[in-house]
Amino acid sequence: MPSLAAVTIDVAARNATLDKSWYTLLANMHTEFPELQDAGLHGYYTMSGSPRSFSVTLLQYNQPDATSAKRLIQPLQRTLIAANSSATHRITTQWFSSWYTMVKGVPCSGCTGTTHSVQASRLIPRRSLEDVDLLSEVLRTVASLNNETARHISNPPPNSMTSDLNCPQNGVSSPSISGTMTASKMPVNNSLNPAWRDTVVHLITKQTWDDTVPEEMVNQAIQKMTYGKGYALRQLAPDSGAYFNEAYEYEPPWQSSLFGSNCPRLLFVKQKYDPDSVLWCPHCVGSEAWALRGDGTLCQAL
Repeated sequence: MPSLAAVTIDVAARNATLDKSWYTLLANMHTEFPELQDAGLHGYYTMSGSPRSFSVTLLQYNQPDATSAKRLIQPLQRTLIAANSSATHRITTQWFSSWYTMVKGVPCSGCTGTTHSVQASRLIPRRSLEDVDLLSEVLRTVASLNNETARHISNPPPNSMTSDLNCPQNGVSSPSISGTMTASKMPVNNSLNPAWRDTVVHLITKQTWDDTVPEEMVNQAIQKMTYGKGYALRQLAPDSGAYFNEAYEYEPPWQSSLFGSNCPRLLFVKQKYDPDSVLWCPHCVGSEAWALRGDGTLCQAL
């Protein structure tokens, strides 16, 4: 197993920091990610709107120590130092002799079957990280609980120091946001959306609730996520798409979003080898030819 260096950066907004300053800082951090990816650093981050925090772990494989990783994050560190009046930060660097050694120290927790969720996601390419103003507005939109569909990007909420928009309401959680920085630029002839090859961050925002939440509140959460936060992400990266394995089941429009320019070719393969549609699954290529009934059976779509 490969040795690796791990750099964890924890950032938190100061109490008096305006939301605009906070999300501008996060957007500026994102502009550093393409160069880090090119240099061989990959990883994951999480962010929260309440409290306003951001944590990223970057990994560099096959390294004898953490010297290279420390050097590569220096530009990102300078960005954080320049924003010291708006946010605090802490950088932790570790080196592991093997991948397994690192994994043993990672907490393992989770729950299954106790909650329901809705999410929106987008593959964010390099060019979408260049407009800091737009990116900062989108990050605020996806982190906010109360964004309204009509105002996502063109009319963002006023500056706030309390982040009241992120307090859980009616049993629906505050949004959780995660970013995956593991996409490979190496082209492979497969069914994966070609947008993956230009992706710097696979960004996902998600909200959860349990069975006590009224159906009306659930429908509102789904509507705001799909056509509020999801719309904001699509505006940020309109020519990109979503990752099939982690996309929401109501991703619009799913054919182009999930498969991109590969969709026509994949449909040809589907019709050639399965002309009778024996194999079917939601949002798989060719699935739109059939409709799922309430009792779980399929009928041909009109």
